[in-house]
Amino acid sequence: MIYFLSLILVGIVLLLFINANSRRRDGEAKRALDAERHDREARENAERLSREAREALEKREKEAREAAERLDREALEALEKREIEAREAAERLNREAQEAAERLDREAGAKALVVEISEKNHSEQADEMAQSAALTEELPKPVIAQPTQINETTKLRQRGDHRAAYKASMFLPAIKKGYQIFLQNMGITGLGFRREVAVAFIEDLNQTIRLEREPDNVKDKNAIKVIGIGDSGEYFLGYLPKDVALQIVRTNTFDSIYGRLVRAYRGTDDYLEIQIQIIGLKERKKEFDEFLKKLPLNKSHIEYLTYWGIPFDRNLATDEAEQRIAEHSSKARLDSNAWSEYTTYLNLLEQLDDEDQREYFGIKKVPRKIALFAINALKDELGSYQAVAEDPEMIAERILEEHPELTLNL
Repeated sequence: MIYFLSLILVGIVLLLFINANSRRRDGEAKRALDAERHDREARENAERLSREAREALEKREKEAREAAERLDREALEALEKREIEAREAAERLNREAQEAAERLDREAGAKALVVEISEKNHSEQADEMAQSAALTEELPKPVIAQPTQINETTKLRQRGDHRAAYKASMFLPAIKKGYQIFLQNMGITGLGFRREVAVAFIEDLNQTIRLEREPDNVKDKNAIKVIGIGDSGEYFLGYLPKDVALQIVRTNTFDSIYGRLVRAYRGTDDYLEIQIQIIGLKERKKEFDEFLKKLPLNKSHIEYLTYWGIPFDRNLATDEAEQRIAEHSSKARLDSNAWSEYTTYLNLLEQLDDEDQREYFGIKKVPRKIALFAINALKDELGSYQAVAEDPEMIAERILEEHPELTLNL
């Protein structure tokens, strides 16, 4: 009995041992499976990461190629755009240069005094013309110095290169230390009456100018002469505008200023242009400028503002008027046709101010109001001042029809 119980107990122990071994083997097998699964998952993760890395690298390489292609394309487009803009700019500059040359030729018929009045409006046109004519009659005919050599500007003009000649006609010597510009570019009054002298000066070499007081001048005690100086001699060119001379004399600055030659140019159709600046001591500039604030408008200011329809107060000071005129004229010149009409209008008035021209027309000195009325009436009939300028004798005929008392009896 005990024997059987022992056998049963041993069997139970064996079963328990076998069962324990079985569970251990099952656990080991499960752990092995888990380890294998982990290894497989690790390999899969590694492959996935490697694949994603390759895809990311390929994507970045593709994006880099596309970016490089885009930059190359944009650079090429920008280069083509700049080339187009450069061509257009060059064409525009050439066109503007051609238009400027054509405008210069259209305005070539205007005399130097007209250019002076239209650009700077420094003087009273009728009074100055009369003064210059009287002075011309009183003074003996000058001996004109003849240049022994012609300058580069003249050579260019003779070759027909008027744009290069105009550019080469600029002088502007260095301003002395302690000095500054008092008055910007202006013409010379009476230059049109001294054309031969002016041409000789323009064609001379190493030109400069000198200012001289003329207190014994019977027409204007403030008169200041403009003397041209070249290698071949001196040239009496004319006078500073009347109001400029007045300003210099009244401010007692003559000994503190000097003239600076800006341009000396001879164009087509006997067009002459001599421009100068007034340079003075810096410490006298404020006093010099203050004088303009005390001066009323002169006739040339009023005529300019009236012609262009610019509103103004009769109490406007000279400096304010000249500032308005300078601002307006810089814009008005952009319309070459309108500006050409204006210069033609001035030229027509000048012809009636010219004593020799009036003698040719057989007419006495014409009051400004009558001259303006006749010129404007003909302009309305013919459509433009340029049409009137084709036969200026019509102006005298129209005036004499209305005012026979102005007939000149020779």
